[in-house]
Amino acid sequence: MWRYIAGVKRSAEKTSQEEPVDKEAKVKKHFFKEQWRKADNGEFCDWLVYDETNLIMYCSVCRQHAPEDAKTNSFIVGTKNLKLEAIKDHESSKCHIQVKKRAQGKAAPENTAAMKALTSLKTAQLDKMKILFRNSHAITKKGRPFQDYEWQCKLDEKKGISTGSRYVNRKQARVFIKHIAAAERKTLQSKIPHLDQIQSPDAEGVNAVQKSKARHYFQTCRDPAFFMFCNFMHDCLTHLSSLSLTLQTSAITVAEVHSCLTATQTVLTKYKTRPGPKLKACICRSTRMMTAS
Repeated sequence: MWRYIAGVKRSAEKTSQEEPVDKEAKVKKHFFKEQWRKADNGEFCDWLVYDETNLIMYCSVCRQHAPEDAKTNSFIVGTKNLKLEAIKDHESSKCHIQVKKRAQGKAAPENTAAMKALTSLKTAQLDKMKILFRNSHAITKKGRPFQDYEWQCKLDEKKGISTGSRYVNRKQARVFIKHIAAAERKTLQSKIPHLDQIQSPDAEGVNAVQKSKARHYFQTCRDPAFFMFCNFMHDCLTHLSSLSLTLQTSAITVAEVHSCLTATQTVLTKYKTRPGPKLKACICRSTRMMTAS
């Protein structure tokens, strides 16, 4: 129709195919910058890692310590969103803060709140146990009955020294005394080799009096007769201790007292001509050693 109108030129027709546009050229490319590792407060973000091969960045702390339900986090899998805003968002996220606290707790467990509370609880419990052990040791040194252990603990409570009620009984006192005896036995065993060194003529820094005492004590400990006497006393004291416990029972009758005394007297009389269990084992051991030599 344009050709029938004088003085008017026909406009150029639009092509159906538009020229291709380079979209990638219009998208702004982001690169990882080393200054991103430095936080606003001046601290170094050692958790931020950039993988130059795959062109991703991730959080090393979250990868190592995050729970299983958070393994799909972009900073755990690895993100290509190389922006400072993404780093700040992850740093302030609840997941990262919790994982960071967990990692710090594993590295220094004594600084965690849970460990501090547990240490405080253990200290209080340890103080109670020290008092109970001292009471048990005191009645043993003075040869007092186990009944004294209970009223000693009750007296401590009246003084304001808390000992609790769980271990305040005769049975527990016997357990404490057993552990004290085992500890003293180990201490004595460790001192015997030391005595052998002290009594040596080549020992330095030891005066003559100490050498003489050590020599006498060492010879006494190694004397077979002394060792057998200790085993004999162990057999006798075992029955006497059992008798003492029975007599301390509040509900015991006169007939039971007579029966226990008679039985103990019979056993101790037998030990005059027949060795007890400990002494018998000691004699058998000595016989085997003499036969082997």
